[in-house]
Amino acid sequence: MNDTSSEVIGEACEADLPLFTDEVPLRSYYSTHTVVYNDEQSERIRKFPRLNGVYIKVSELPDYRFDVYENGNEVFIIRNSDKQYTIPTTEFINSKASDKRYVRPSSVQVYLDGEPVNSIDADGYLMISASELMRYGDIEPIDQWSYAANQTPIGYTNGRINIDIWRAELEREYDSAGGEVQISQYPIDERPDYDRSSGQLEYKPSVGLGEYSIYEYNNFSARYIGQCSGFSRDGYGIYNAHDATMGGLDSWTRYYYTIERGLFDNDRLIKGISYTKQHYSAGLKGGRRIEGDRVNGYMRESVMDDDFRFGYRVVCEGDIKNSEYYGAYKAYDENGQLIYAGLYSDPLNPDLTTDIQGF
Repeated sequence: MNDTSSEVIGEACEADLPLFTDEVPLRSYYSTHTVVYNDEQSERIRKFPRLNGVYIKVSELPDYRFDVYENGNEVFIIRNSDKQYTIPTTEFINSKASDKRYVRPSSVQVYLDGEPVNSIDADGYLMISASELMRYGDIEPIDQWSYAANQTPIGYTNGRINIDIWRAELEREYDSAGGEVQISQYPIDERPDYDRSSGQLEYKPSVGLGEYSIYEYNNFSARYIGQCSGFSRDGYGIYNAHDATMGGLDSWTRYYYTIERGLFDNDRLIKGISYTKQHYSAGLKGGRRIEGDRVNGYMRESVMDDDFRFGYRVVCEGDIKNSEYYGAYKAYDENGQLIYAGLYSDPLNPDLTTDIQGF
């Protein structure tokens, strides 16, 4: 694609950066060459300086709901929301960042949905700035997922960056839809005032999408946008929740966070990505990530581990039937190495609670 005989202007080293788009991990590279940003890019970098000098491979974007076309010395990248994400392999998630390449000037003009963007050539791999993806969606704001006490951000790791494109697409579809808006109030139950829930659902039948926020006086809040039946999540959508529970005599506080994205049925996520994190003010913490099918299909489970590039490591995966493992199964040790591959059996049946403190 590029002339690898041209002058070397820097290096590109695979990054231990927990970069995600729509909660799907994305490989990234730090480049040492001088980066020239236009005004729009400079504003993005000003808001999120950790993306300064961070690049992504164009060749991997088709796995992230983009189409890529080549025409001579021009490359066209087009967002395709009808595509499905390709979840990275376990071997990649559990591996260490090690790739290193030399950077040369790119002879290719790249267009991102018609807009020209700068690119670099890293030993034959065409790369663009990771910040370019922010034109499609905002980075998940850290402050909405902060611990109330010390403002430590939620995530697989403190440096986690999630560019939330799907949420932006759902919000645009919802906001631009015409027709009536059906408004429902969250039902008030018979619990005491200090423990009651409140909230409002706004539903647009023209697009079959609803948006709601629920709050409880007992330190619980939840947000959802997507397909729904009343306050029950039914269809595709995105759900975030936060709960803070005060402890007993030792005055600990438990902070509990949930992120769920994908296909829901009767208020339950049955296919997609979920992440749950639990943190105690006393210091105990744990987190679990699940990908894939929850009922029938294939599922992969991970635990929070900041020693790995995306802040988590896969511990097991396999066939699911009636919400339980039953067939082909793999298990991995604390170093992310495969320790078992075969049929799932009761004698194996590893207890994940040994890997997840606080659960």
